[in-house]
Amino acid sequence: MYGLRRNDEGRANRVREIRSWVRESHGIPEETTVMVTELACTEPGCPPLETVVAVLHSPGDTRQAKVPLGLADVTRDHVQAMVFQPASTGSHGSAR
Repeated sequence: MYGLRRNDEGRANRVREIRSWVRESHGIPEETTVMVTELACTEPGCPPLETVVAVLHSPGDTRQAKVPLGLADVTRDHVQAMVFQPASTGSHGSAR
């Protein structure tokens, strides 16, 4: 694990790297917003860290996918295997 901290420059670089993989692997154009976020979860049955990728195609058309790993552990293979689902307005309603 990279041991990335919230304010690390390495963290920002890692987000850019994952965002680039998402664009390459899923054919997302540069003008489409891709958000990569690492979330901590304390709920039972939830992984301690997960990486959530949201693709904002247009207003009302947001798709997301999750990997049950922190940013540091996400690989290109994880990104290629992502299946984007319509974003839920609730909490954990997306693909893993």
